[in-house]
Amino acid sequence: MRDFADYRFPVILGRDFAGVVGGVGPGVDSFNAGDEVFGFAPATNPDVHEGSWTELALIPDVQAASKPEGLDFAVAGATPVAALTAVAAVKALELREGDAVLIVGAAGGVGSFAVQLAKARPEPT
Repeated sequence: MRDFADYRFPVILGRDFAGVVGGVGPGVDSFNAGDEVFGFAPATNPDVHEGSWTELALIPDVQAASKPEGLDFAVAGATPVAALTAVAAVKALELREGDAVLIVGAAGGVGSFAVQLAKARPEPT
């Protein structure tokens, strides 16, 4: 992996996260301590040092959303990267009414979102 990324230890992998807000910084009014959230930690640190697979993570408030009630933390924590990848892929297809789509791997994380997004486009009239 040395050829692909520089590392600064400790290496903390991951971008998806779900958890409970432990505290908020100055000027943050969108969340309070105790709120359940999920989201995507931006990959702004090129040395793989500030990931989300950790007990505590510092995340910009704009990268988090309230976790829907009834959605467990494991599912919420596995959603963002797969969902964002599917959104980008389906958007890139520029689907139009009547287009047929084959989604290989539709039972996987990205595929399961892509099927729903493709299906949600307007049906032909």
